[in-house]
Amino acid sequence: MELTNKKGGRAGVDAVYVCAHGDSKTFQTIVDWEPFEQYTTHENFPLPGISANLTYRIAPTETGSRLSLYWGKAMGNRFWAALANLVVKTVIVKMAVKTRYILRDTILREIEEGKTAFEPSIRINPDLIYAAVEDEFVSQGSGKKP
Repeated sequence: MELTNKKGGRAGVDAVYVCAHGDSKTFQTIVDWEPFEQYTTHENFPLPGISANLTYRIAPTETGSRLSLYWGKAMGNRFWAALANLVVKTVIVKMAVKTRYILRDTILREIEEGKTAFEPSIRINPDLIYAAVEDEFVSQGSGKKP
């Protein structure tokens, strides 16, 4: 996946992820950017004139982090939007669940085989992280807090 239209070399609102699947490309324009919490993209589908908003949200858990994906209803031509919503419900969700288990099994196998190493977690004060990000945004010329 390629990221284009970066501001100061970084992802943010109006940056675009270009995702290629064979001969097809989808463009995922960032419309909401909240570092360390979530971001929302407006994504075109490979169906004519169809798009949707997707929000990716990360939240801490007791054992690590949880990544959640919120998929908005498809917008555009009624027929194609209805078809896209049906495909999301019947195919994409099942595929995502299957992929999650494949990823989990791969990670566990690689840990067992010694291919993956973990460093102990270090708790960093969130205020220090936000201050560092704020300093970086100001130094990049945005002047805005993240």
